[in-house]
Amino acid sequence: MPASVKRSLRVVRLSDVALLLVAVVWGTRYGVAKGALAFYPVLGFLAVRFILTFTLLLPALLRAGQQPRRDAVRTGLPLGALMLGIFLCETFGVALTQASNAALLISLCVVLTPFAEWWLLGRRPARAMFVFAGISLLGAALLSGGMAGVIGFGSLLLALCLPGGLPPLPQEGAFWQASLYLVLGCTVFAFFAQNWALKHTSPSRVALLTSSEPVFGALFAVLWLGEGLSAAGWIGGGLIVLAALWTAARRS
Repeated sequence: MPASVKRSLRVVRLSDVALLLVAVVWGTRYGVAKGALAFYPVLGFLAVRFILTFTLLLPALLRAGQQPRRDAVRTGLPLGALMLGIFLCETFGVALTQASNAALLISLCVVLTPFAEWWLLGRRPARAMFVFAGISLLGAALLSGGMAGVIGFGSLLLALCLPGGLPPLPQEGAFWQASLYLVLGCTVFAFFAQNWALKHTSPSRVALLTSSEPVFGALFAVLWLGEGLSAAGWIGGGLIVLAALWTAARRS
């Protein structure tokens, strides 16, 4: 086998490992965030997490040229506002339900993406997508029986607008350990690793490998946090994950 082909295969395997690590890290974030929310409210926790991330990534932005900085601000503000809404919904959801439920329910986005494309781009999904969406919604029913500066400062602003504002920052080491894990692992490492892998492999392979995230999330919540799912919950979670995998495979 030629040396160039061997190098290419090694890079593909390495990208697969990187994507699986991303899925593991992103899967564990629900349980880790659940632990941090025991010490501090949602808005304060998001402010701490993403202001730390923004501070960590700010030198890279400052080293960029004037035009890249303008582009980052122009695209980052609206996307950051969208991500702020996403993280608010996700984190309030984690605070109000089990981490295992959140990890499994979040994979619904894979199945619902074709319908968002239909709405925004006019691309009608294949008939099979409607079947997968129905299976996912059945699973959800059974189960329930970039931008960082905008998110961080937006959460802080929202918190300061509420009566009483925020309590003092927690002193417990567990809160700061969880926050640093989410900053370094789930944001910095995961996004860089995913983009690097995407450069060396196909988008369909990225989608398939990262679709394993909810499985790792549910297992982490059960094994580490001691959460429990009923038989209906496991069946519902399995249906959601299978529908997500089928959707990713079909779109590839």
